[in-house]
Amino acid sequence: MQENGRGDAAEGPAGAGGMPEKALLGDLAVNLAHEIKNGLTGIYAAMQILAGALPPGDRKRAWFDEGALEIKRLDATAQDLLSFAGQPAPQRTPADLGDLLRSVAQRARNRPEVRPHRIEVSAPPDLVVALDPVLLGQALLNLVGNAAQAMPSPGSIRLSARRAEGSVQIEIQDSGPGIPPEHLDSIFVPFFTTKSRGTGLGLPIAKKNVEAHGGTLRARNLEGGGSAFTVELPAAEVELAER
Repeated sequence: MQENGRGDAAEGPAGAGGMPEKALLGDLAVNLAHEIKNGLTGIYAAMQILAGALPPGDRKRAWFDEGALEIKRLDATAQDLLSFAGQPAPQRTPADLGDLLRSVAQRARNRPEVRPHRIEVSAPPDLVVALDPVLLGQALLNLVGNAAQAMPSPGSIRLSARRAEGSVQIEIQDSGPGIPPEHLDSIFVPFFTTKSRGTGLGLPIAKKNVEAHGGTLRARNLEGGGSAFTVELPAAEVELAER
């Protein structure tokens, strides 16, 4: 069970003891998430020991398997809270966007919710940008996962990158039903979700990581069905990488 130790909480109005309110809430969220993760680790280890003591074929093993899945889900929720509460501090390095998109696609294919769908990658050669491959990679992986979960039947997800006037754009398109118009203004709001088991933090984390690069993240519906999420990074990051 991994933890994200990047960054501190963002500052805001002063709270108790003169500490910025947002920093106070951020520290509280981080401490709470750590406590949850530590407790889950102990429970998971105890369950593994108890399950290992059962004879092969014992039907009680199914109970432990179900409990282990729930522990992993809660651990992922705590990890999302850690990622969202922290203030990303990009550690930029020159990266080829085509290579980054292919790496994200490969990692996404290992996810159960993504496996039924076809993933395509398109990027011009030698499109190098100064970015943090961990932070931006996490953002793109969240967007691919979101696209996969939005499609009720096998479809396609397309990752592409291109140069634009004064910027570089990365786009994730899917062939799903699109985003309900009434939700377009809410999908980046923390904890907003229409999924029965979602945390509502995947898209806000993606937006936060993109904005840490000085970029923007926008969503729109495509004509004929499907949706598109566009990451736009300033051209200055390209110029920095080419020096």
